[in-house]
Amino acid sequence: MNHAIAAALLAILTVTAGSAASAGPTARFVGDDGYTAVDADEAWDSLNAALGSSSPDSVFLPAADLGPVPLAAHLLEASEPAVPRARYRLRYRTHWVEGSPGGPVPVSHVEVVRFNIGPAIHRDLAATHGDSPVADVQELGVGPHVAWRVVTRPVMGNRAMVVAAGRMELDDADAGGEACLGRPCLDPHPGIDSMVPWSALEPVAEGRLAGKQQRRATPAQVLELLLGEVDGLEEAEGAAASPGSGWTIEAVVESGLGQGAGLDGAYRWGDQMDDSVSAIWQRVVSFPSGGPESATLEAAAYECARGQGFAAPGAYCP
Repeated sequence: MNHAIAAALLAILTVTAGSAASAGPTARFVGDDGYTAVDADEAWDSLNAALGSSSPDSVFLPAADLGPVPLAAHLLEASEPAVPRARYRLRYRTHWVEGSPGGPVPVSHVEVVRFNIGPAIHRDLAATHGDSPVADVQELGVGPHVAWRVVTRPVMGNRAMVVAAGRMELDDADAGGEACLGRPCLDPHPGIDSMVPWSALEPVAEGRLAGKQQRRATPAQVLELLLGEVDGLEEAEGAAASPGSGWTIEAVVESGLGQGAGLDGAYRWGDQMDDSVSAIWQRVVSFPSGGPESATLEAAAYECARGQGFAAPGAYCP
């Protein structure tokens, strides 16, 4: 990122010198609750380097078209060593700040936590099989639970440019108290399939998959399919939203927890301001197909505003 642009953005976002307690909401978001602020320029540069080259016909960086949520997931993947079995939780909200010129601008806050589930699976296998030998924990994946907080805003052709970021590691005790869409984040078993009454899984439209399929998809790519095409999400929150409000969207991706090397991801988008639907749920499943690209399927569910519970699978709320 150009350093002059970064400085101007931080000034707009009222990030002041000194402790996070005396700074604005952006600095507090990436520096409080155990997080340590990291250099936003370095985070932006490492993200673009990891994504690879832009189209030769494009004047924009590789991350220019990413929305805030998939951007945060790609940043974590670019910054942390991979683990084979993990659960990702992403939470998102937007608030508006006064900008000049042009009036208020939408600023997105994203938190992404990667829970390493390998040790939890090892403990579960040991408890289930008793004295029988089980796979070594090293084979199931070792490494810390890591969390990133990212602040973005649209600027100069970039849908979501990183203007601040922070990182934290969680110990098992802290991670064990976290919930992912209502379930324990360290649950060693896959849980998305039984989470809500999903509609039948259907192939994702080919037009949405253009340039996004690989033989083995990544969690960030699943999140890009889930949330990367929710156009105008930053603006949809409206200028009345505040940084102290709750999360608008929570998403979870399970990697390597089910059969094979598949990925299962879902999000809940609440606060619909609708007299029929109180929350929209979307799901994307991706798994190796034996061909050059992964098989990618999707489903939906609707949490109803009237009565209690969800619409029947494949149906809408009354």
